[in-house]
Amino acid sequence: MIRQASMRGVSLYLGALLTGFGTAAIADLPADEDVREWMDRAIDAGSALAVSAVLVDDAGARYVAGGAVAPGAQAPDRATQFEIGSITKAFTNLLLAELVADGSLRYDTTIGEILGEDFEPRNPAVRDITLESLATHRSGLP
Repeated sequence: MIRQASMRGVSLYLGALLTGFGTAAIADLPADEDVREWMDRAIDAGSALAVSAVLVDDAGARYVAGGAVAPGAQAPDRATQFEIGSITKAFTNLLLAELVADGSLRYDTTIGEILGEDFEPRNPAVRDITLESLATHRSGLP
């Protein structure tokens, strides 16, 4: 099942990490046709106006879309912009949690460690901000 989060009348559908696809083998991800069928059902039911997704696996990246961002408008394309608001924070934190769980990163890893010695911010203190501070909005960045 793919879950839904509505924002300002446009529904954004979230799969991958929220439904367990993130831990599945690539071969277990839904096929393009399954995603398109799910999109069509959501649009027909009135729970979405337009849906856009990029599916990435060993075969490469493919674009799937359906519906329209306004009545009578054409279907979204690769250039259509959707307002996603704060949901990116959830994705970023889920990816961070996965990287910490597999040992690739630590929560106390700093921006300076990741970006290297060539990274020279105007304020040198930025180099010492940790991923945990970024994830919990305690970094002091505007």
